[in-house]
Amino acid sequence: SFTSENSAEYILTVIEDSLSEREKKVFSLFLTGYSYEEIADRLGTTPKAVDSTLQRARKKLREKLSSYI
Repeated sequence: SFTSENSAEYILTVIEDSLSEREKKVFSLFLTGYSYEEIADRLGTTPKAVDSTLQRARKKLREKLSSYI
């Protein structure tokens, strides 16, 4: 049976395999508590670009994890 450790490991593998390096960076900063504006400042982009990147990352993860969740 799956343990929470197995579940977390699976989710991390999906993130690693499914997201681009930029998506992983933006997603990680967002999960750490940074705002769109702060992420944009750190990465030299706009909050709108951060929003688009997060939407794309979420869509990919939803598709990959839909059968798992």
